[in-house]
Amino acid sequence: MENKQSKSKRKEGSPKKDAPTTGPKESKFSKYRDRNREAARRSRERQRELAESLESRAASLEIKRDALLEEVEDLKCNVQELTQGVVALHRLAHSPRTSAQPSTTSTSICIYCGGLCAPYGY
Repeated sequence: MENKQSKSKRKEGSPKKDAPTTGPKESKFSKYRDRNREAARRSRERQRELAESLESRAASLEIKRDALLEEVEDLKCNVQELTQGVVALHRLAHSPRTSAQPSTTSTSICIYCGGLCAPYGY
């Protein structure tokens, strides 16, 4: 009977598996847990900063894109005006001379149609 009592005393004295342990293991895990929490916090903060940076960059690029599109539209208008001017000069170069005097200017290759035309300005 003494043997049974000594065994039961040992069982009572040993820590149970379900009971939380205190001591070096808990502080070790606590240290890791705190470190991981801090790393997760830094990661979330960095992610937030990157998201803000990307939003700012996207807004800046959108403004630049809009300015470039506006400039392209202006250039299209300029090209259209210049094309109309070239067409008008081309028509003028091919129009019959109103004076009866023969033209002293020589003809040249037209950059618009590739044919022979009087030089512009004459």
